[in-house]
Amino acid sequence: MTHNKLKKLRNEIKFDMRSMALCLGIPLSTYQRYEDGTAVIPVRIERAALELEQVNKTFIKELPKRVDANLKNGIC
Repeated sequence: MTHNKLKKLRNEIKFDMRSMALCLGIPLSTYQRYEDGTAVIPVRIERAALELEQVNKTFIKELPKRVDANLKNGIC
């Protein structure tokens, strides 16, 4: 994964750098080096970022169903 792809992925899921670093379990300064291209992105970070992207897409996709179910059950 390139640093540009990592930044694009982060922007697509609407995370700031601090949130992304927290979710990846790394210091903000390390994440910043990955995104600005001054450090090589390890495979484990690439995989975790792609998994985070997928989880976020699934959550967003299923959110309307959850809200509708909650409204139907009087939870919201």
